[in-house]
Amino acid sequence: MSATQWKLAIGVLAGLIVLGSGMVTAVSAEPCEVRICRSGYTLTRFPDRAKPVCHREGFWGVESFYDAPDPLCPSDADLRGQSCVERVCCEKPMCPADARYENGRCLRGRAPGGIVILRVTCDAGWDLDRPTGMCKKRDCGALLRVPDLPIAVQAHPPVRPGPFVAGFQPEGCIRKNSALSILGREFGSQTGKGVALGGHGIHVDLVVTTWGETRIKVTLPNDPRIQEGQWYYIGVEKAGHIGWLSNIDKTITVCR
Repeated sequence: MSATQWKLAIGVLAGLIVLGSGMVTAVSAEPCEVRICRSGYTLTRFPDRAKPVCHREGFWGVESFYDAPDPLCPSDADLRGQSCVERVCCEKPMCPADARYENGRCLRGRAPGGIVILRVTCDAGWDLDRPTGMCKKRDCGALLRVPDLPIAVQAHPPVRPGPFVAGFQPEGCIRKNSALSILGREFGSQTGKGVALGGHGIHVDLVVTTWGETRIKVTLPNDPRIQEGQWYYIGVEKAGHIGWLSNIDKTITVCR
């Protein structure tokens, strides 16, 4: 047999049964468990609010929160503490969609064209169910049989969400000695609170003319420290300048 004939024979034999050279894991699936609130926030139910919020305690006594999704979880998932767990995430096929499962192996192709035996394993924490070819997550079934857990409530009485500044009126630049309305929610009573302007190394108290739950009206003073054409943040603080009570991420610009 010539060298060319030997090469052809070896090629045909290799095409019949080929062992996959790389180790791969089972077919990936969507995350089984997804946190409801973004990192740093905790799903919390406050007694004076009808729906739970995502809450975080920040620096200087400033609390941050935002409304949690409504509903908290999609229809195909269950609430488990701080996360939504999909009901069908306890198992997934070991073999990819273009392969078939036979006796613990994933096969691709058919003779005489060639059969590829894929070296496939289940992910860490998953076990292969050999009769079915499904990778099953350990202890997952027991978890999903547990009734829905209530939303965790802090052991101590939770703090009422603090004032939230949503924006200002009028929009655009603000002139000195002019009136400014602060729009938002949870402003509560004026007792023990004040309104201040800050940024660029200054902290200026603003004179409050009216105070309401969702609107505070103040006057921007003609203070030489406030520069025209510059931006500043405005927020609600504790009396005595001992910490912000509201967010301070909303800003105004002083007219030139």
